[in-house]
Amino acid sequence: MNTKIKVRHQGIALEITKEKENRFVIPDYSSGKRVRHVRANLASAKEKAEEICAVLAAGKKDLLDLSPFESEIFAAMNALPCGMRLGRVVDIVRDCCQMVDPDEILPACRFWKDHRPDKKFTPKRPGEATSDYMSRRGRLSDRRRSALESYLKAFTGHFSNKTLDQISTADLKDFFDGKTSWKSAKTRNEVKSAIGLLYDDAAERGYVGKGHNPAREIKPEKINRAAPGVFMPNQVRQILYSLEDTLSLPMALWFFGCLRKENLARLTWADLRAAMQTGFLKISADVDRKTGARAVALEPNLRAWIAWYLARHPDASGAVLPYASNIDNLTRKVVYRSKVLWLINAPRHTCITMRIARGDTVQAIAKAAGNSLSQIQRSYWNKDESITAETAAEYFGILPPAQAENVVQMPTPKAVAEPAARPVAGMIPSS
Repeated sequence: MNTKIKVRHQGIALEITKEKENRFVIPDYSSGKRVRHVRANLASAKEKAEEICAVLAAGKKDLLDLSPFESEIFAAMNALPCGMRLGRVVDIVRDCCQMVDPDEILPACRFWKDHRPDKKFTPKRPGEATSDYMSRRGRLSDRRRSALESYLKAFTGHFSNKTLDQISTADLKDFFDGKTSWKSAKTRNEVKSAIGLLYDDAAERGYVGKGHNPAREIKPEKINRAAPGVFMPNQVRQILYSLEDTLSLPMALWFFGCLRKENLARLTWADLRAAMQTGFLKISADVDRKTGARAVALEPNLRAWIAWYLARHPDASGAVLPYASNIDNLTRKVVYRSKVLWLINAPRHTCITMRIARGDTVQAIAKAAGNSLSQIQRSYWNKDESITAETAAEYFGILPPAQAENVVQMPTPKAVAEPAARPVAGMIPSS
């Protein structure tokens, strides 16, 4: 940026422009014409400026007698870039003022300079950009990081011979059409979203031109979601009583705590011990990253389940759910052990539905579930009128095996090898 240095000599003021370290420009109108003198240092520039001031003071008194209007013109001419005439500048400013306010001209120019479509960028191959992008994703959970790396690995491998700016929307569509292993619309949408985020980051860092994001040009596929199900009390008993301790307690939290499945993967025994002291399970923003912090009042039967587990495992520590590293395999294990057909979104949906049937206020339910009032009204209210207050009382009366009366224990499945870990169709998307 140019620097102005004012010199005053014999009552005449003159501005020297420092364009760079060894270039000082002195305007000279002493001859009646505009002349620009260039000097290599400030000392010689000041000397020349004082010389011009002396000439103006001695022989060009008419310049000192200019009217304020004429002085403004003189100052404007003095500030013009070399080779630019005042009439041309006036034309440019007039045209700009027809599109934006005068005060917005400079910000508009800066924005154009930073975001112009033909702004130069440094091309990068997908692999380089992905490594750079993932190295800055420090707050991702292990599960999210693993998914992103899997999605972007397929993308970078397919386009290893191109740079990001060379990949078109048609190229990306062909890539998705060729990936027959991504059978669900949900998975394909997640991959498109991941690639879109990569391009957004690349644009910010100058690896592609502004606005170049082929993933954003592909519309997300419509996902046909099945209606959430509700477990009846006898099914819940069968599930909880057929599981080993390390699974039955997390499932009890899911059934009676209005929790999302992702919350289970982040709860610790320190959280549960604190809840036993206060009567409230505090869900921090780190535990529920979807809706933020909240406190859930412990149901009496849920308190009994936690106390039952701690009595059997007093040294329990760390994560409550032993399968926290792979939460999606939880329902596969539950189905295998309990032999109960899984219902989509069932534990959380069942808890909220039973609380409604019990007569809890919608405000209390929304607060405990981390939902808005409109979500509770839209998704749960009066969805199944066959569930009565008596059903809800039986549901929230399910106690751990040692405390339950007249409970017929489910037979323990024979020790056979479990099926290999694999996704089960229709299993618990996030609620």
